[in-house]
Amino acid sequence: MVAFLSVKKSEPPPFTNLHELSQRLDYTIGFALNGFFQTYFQNSKRDDVKQVWKRIQQQHVTDPRVLSVNYSYHVSKMKKEKYAAVVATVISDSYMAQECKITYLQERLQYDQMAFGLPTSSPLKPELERVMHMLVDTGLTEKWMHEFGFLSDKSGCRSEKLVTAVTLDDVGGGLAAVAGGVGLALLTLTVECLYHLYIRPRNGIAA
Repeated sequence: MVAFLSVKKSEPPPFTNLHELSQRLDYTIGFALNGFFQTYFQNSKRDDVKQVWKRIQQQHVTDPRVLSVNYSYHVSKMKKEKYAAVVATVISDSYMAQECKITYLQERLQYDQMAFGLPTSSPLKPELERVMHMLVDTGLTEKWMHEFGFLSDKSGCRSEKLVTAVTLDDVGGGLAAVAGGVGLALLTLTVECLYHLYIRPRNGIAA
């Protein structure tokens, strides 16, 4: 009961996928990527991707900054107004570790992995292994993974207070149920007292 009276239920997100986002005309959509990702959006056959890219192009006419590759700009816009941005998870994770109000859609657009590859007989193989071992042993690999968000620490997230004030409308149903239960208990107690005070003595029933 204490939890019910003190904590509001979280509101559902305004949209959960690209199609729903493309239909929200009250939201501005930014695009913080270039190169391959921009080419993918420009040439994709997916209807939802094409709709989002069309919205971005239309907004770019009046606000060229929606195509800015400055992540900080897009994050500041998301915090202040109805704004969504297409970004790379590698960098966005580090921003999300510091700002709890920013979150992903419930779908990911793409998932890619990158790696170095050499033929087994390549003379460069021993040199590549030496360099990679050196990066790991000196701690540079871990340092870079932290900087680019692979090892983001969510403990720094500035969340809102867990307990928030609620209005009577928020708990009206619960209060009505409690009030009904208390009223029924008082009525039962009153009937019981009257029975013992008046009815039982008249019937000659010994206490």
